[in-house]
Amino acid sequence: MNVVTIFGSALSQKESPEYAQAYKIGYLFGSNGITVCSGGYQGIMEAVSKGAKDAGGNAIGVVVDLFNRVPNPYLSEVIETRSLFERIQKMIDLA
Repeated sequence: MNVVTIFGSALSQKESPEYAQAYKIGYLFGSNGITVCSGGYQGIMEAVSKGAKDAGGNAIGVVVDLFNRVPNPYLSEVIETRSLFERIQKMIDLA
């Protein structure tokens, strides 16, 4: 499986140029059979996941189970970790 990991802010709004660019990037990867991996939450992470899914691809979200936050709805797979360090390491290992 070809995977690319994308790091990005959860704070980017759906109306922002950054969100639109991240969506396009996710769409390009997804349409070329490349799975995107992100931190799995909102903002840029949601945009790349949505783009990949809309293109028929897959999106992996690596989340921290201590945060009590809901992962974005565009993920094909959610991987839970116990700490931020473990989350970052897992995202790097998947790429």
